[in-house]
Amino acid sequence: MLSSIKRFRRIPKVARCVGFENLIPRSSYLLQKKTGILKWKTRPLLFDLSNYRRSTCFGDVSTKAFWKSKKERFFPTVNQQALKEIVPETHWEKQVTSLCNSAIDGKYNFFSRWEGELDWPPNFKLDPVHNSTWSTAHHWTHVKCSASPPTDIKLVWEASRLSLAYYLSREFVYSENEKCAEYFWELIESWIDQNPVNQTIAWSCGQEVSFRTMAILWGLFATLDSPSTTPDRLDRVHFLIWQAGKRIAATTDYAISQENNHSLSEATVLWTIGLLFPEFKESDTWKKLGKKILAKEMARQVYPDGSYVQHSFNYHRVMLDDLMWAIRIGELNNKRLPDLIYRKFSAATQWLGHFVDDQTGGVPNYGANDGANVLPLSCTDYSDYRPTLRAAEVIAGLKSEPTIDSKLNEKALWLTGKTPDELCKDRPNTWSAKNGGYHVLRSSQTRSMIRCGNYCDRPSHADMLHIDLWYRGINILRDSGSYRYHHSDTEVKNYFPSVKAHNTAQVKEFSQMTKGPSFLWLDWPSASYAIDSNDSEINFKGQAHIKTESVRYTHSRMIKQQARSLQVSDSIDSTKEFFIYWHLNGDFHWDQTTPGQWVGNTPDLRLTINIDGHQDAKFTKAPESLYYGETQDHWLLTLHTSQGVLNTHFQFD
Repeated sequence: MLSSIKRFRRIPKVARCVGFENLIPRSSYLLQKKTGILKWKTRPLLFDLSNYRRSTCFGDVSTKAFWKSKKERFFPTVNQQALKEIVPETHWEKQVTSLCNSAIDGKYNFFSRWEGELDWPPNFKLDPVHNSTWSTAHHWTHVKCSASPPTDIKLVWEASRLSLAYYLSREFVYSENEKCAEYFWELIESWIDQNPVNQTIAWSCGQEVSFRTMAILWGLFATLDSPSTTPDRLDRVHFLIWQAGKRIAATTDYAISQENNHSLSEATVLWTIGLLFPEFKESDTWKKLGKKILAKEMARQVYPDGSYVQHSFNYHRVMLDDLMWAIRIGELNNKRLPDLIYRKFSAATQWLGHFVDDQTGGVPNYGANDGANVLPLSCTDYSDYRPTLRAAEVIAGLKSEPTIDSKLNEKALWLTGKTPDELCKDRPNTWSAKNGGYHVLRSSQTRSMIRCGNYCDRPSHADMLHIDLWYRGINILRDSGSYRYHHSDTEVKNYFPSVKAHNTAQVKEFSQMTKGPSFLWLDWPSASYAIDSNDSEINFKGQAHIKTESVRYTHSRMIKQQARSLQVSDSIDSTKEFFIYWHLNGDFHWDQTTPGQWVGNTPDLRLTINIDGHQDAKFTKAPESLYYGETQDHWLLTLHTSQGVLNTHFQFD
């Protein structure tokens, strides 16, 4: 346990991590929650039918004519022929039809990957992993979980995001199967029946309300012409959309204080409701608030070089999905967002383009990954970032890399009605995002990403000087991921954000930063770097300066990258013993040929690792998480030395 003196000394550090300007709104939110003020401000009575009717000033909301006027200002529904031209039926069956059928059979898709038993219609209060349920209460601040302590809240939030609505509506368009429209409406009605306003855990987070609202709108407009879309159902959804806008608007200050994608998601939906539903008396206020937050937060959250504030590829995609929706909704309603937003969006899109693998669509498994897939509008794996990149490039007015895989254009087609203009891009052999601290070294066969920079915003993982290496589309040196945000096993929970889960150095048992409360890290490292290159090789020199409550040192890393090799030299400016961790693709079969040399083989690749320096070396299995809530093993080579320099040479044959 921390001493009282140490806790007191940490207060300024915690304040810096959170942001001094955010202390008041965060403290205010927590105080309002504790005292019951928040409960009073969002009490269900304020969201009831009588208040809704007083807030709806014109129109018969149950007629299709009323909704068709809105559909003209929403994303145009792609026609069946266009979809079938770009996505083969066999592939569609695997990626969309089978997922819909499984959900209707009671096996709901979680985090674009695995299935949980929820029955049909789904039980939205069930965590199928722990078989725990979340109650209905007078207010969401008093909702309880049947398990003690409560299980990971994301395992019950996921189904309530209603991502299935995207799949059912896409299947409805592709197959013209009327049952899909009926299933969509069964999904929505069952959610409404199980989740009275502000009385279940699904209402506890404004971002969750936002994602759900986007999914409902998407499915509604795609199935609007179906007989299943009845006046009563349209009436219920209209009421729900008003409740969603009112709920989101009640806590935007708290969303902003989190300094992450929450504020962007919530602002996007306020902007959307304000534009599409002018009949609500609050709509003009919501529209202006959404626009204001989007402009302010994009200015702060996206750095000049396009890096994103949350140091995560998954969250970078969430940000792009939010902004693609917001930008297009504005354009479709002749209300263009400020130019600053377009500039930031373009920079963030170009940033992502430097990391996406052309062959697989993969990116480094870097930073926090909560499994979010805001706009699942493509027949590709969750890990494939090409559909998002190509859609973003269309919206930003940028060219896309040529592809022969037409299904990569589905997301762009849904969001813009267009497919990308293509152009072969001449990529430099080195590229740095100095504000974010990302560096890309690109040879003819190999590509690496190195983390080296000074943090402007709080980090999520201890990974300074981590390197991610790709060879011919295979992620050789890799990040371990993040698994779950909440886990009953403290050792597992603490492993994934730790130094040991990354390809970098650790002095004894000390971390690169001091662990603070919740997700916070204190005592951030500083770093410097230099890069030079010629036609045959690229040289990178980086230094990470570690200064925590427990240890101080400088880690120096020199990297030489060539077409078929990577050499890494590590040293610590002290006599302290240190470890070097190398997380390797789990597909290799390893043999030690001589002391300090290992050869790994797959059917398609041979990798030789040579170690130079006084060291103890050990090959073990270690967990990695490519999808939220799921782990698998990969190889971990741990090098341990108490003196000098460690050199690691990777050679591909």
